[in-house]
Amino acid sequence: GDVAFIVDGKRNAVEVKDRLLTSAQLEVSIKKARVAEVTELIFVVQSRRQSLFASDTDETASERLASKEFASGLNIYWTSYDDLARQVLTLAGESGRKRFLQFVGIALEEQSVDARHRWAWAQAVGDM
Repeated sequence: GDVAFIVDGKRNAVEVKDRLLTSAQLEVSIKKARVAEVTELIFVVQSRRQSLFASDTDETASERLASKEFASGLNIYWTSYDDLARQVLTLAGESGRKRFLQFVGIALEEQSVDARHRWAWAQAVGDM
């Protein structure tokens, strides 16, 4: 994932997407999650649309994949960045929001993420 961490002994991975999700992306991430022994896989999607998926077919296939993986111990979630920001960062308070922004920026730098993705992150932060 783009961001990985451990909470209560469980491995978590967060994939941040600046485009709509496809079931193919989920399949690749699921394979990586299994290798890394991740139990919680969360996709955060930057989208202004109601759906977070590229197509209805992708959404249906992704829901099927998530149900199948849940039975084997991998929990898969997806949410929009806007929803995440409003709900979680509100609870984090001022200092928590600042730390979140810093950690994401550091992670992007450490992974040598392409400049266009860093720019997309900076724009998303500016919209908060």
